[in-house]
Amino acid sequence: MRSTKSTNCRKPKSPNPYASSECFCKDAFVGRILQPDETVPSIEELVVKVDLQQRIKEMEAERAKLRDGLFSHQDRVEKDKESLLDQVEEQLKLSWNVQELMTIHWTVT
Repeated sequence: MRSTKSTNCRKPKSPNPYASSECFCKDAFVGRILQPDETVPSIEELVVKVDLQQRIKEMEAERAKLRDGLFSHQDRVEKDKESLLDQVEEQLKLSWNVQELMTIHWTVT
């Protein structure tokens, strides 16, 4: 594993005595600020990091696809449930109609 000390380190030019003493070396490969005692990562480390980031991206895409599938299944179940509830409601509706069976006439005397 090859590592070299960063030589482009510059201290912050701040009149503030409480300012951070970290080095402002921008490591273009890893996209973060290096500390003065840190070393630059080797090419092998960067290749592994890129591979891992690609795998993370693939896994996140798979997770999003599965989440979308879950939501669509939940929507389908909800729709089926509403349909069944509507059917049961229709079956429970009481219908009645008046039909004349007989007529009785009487008189009071």
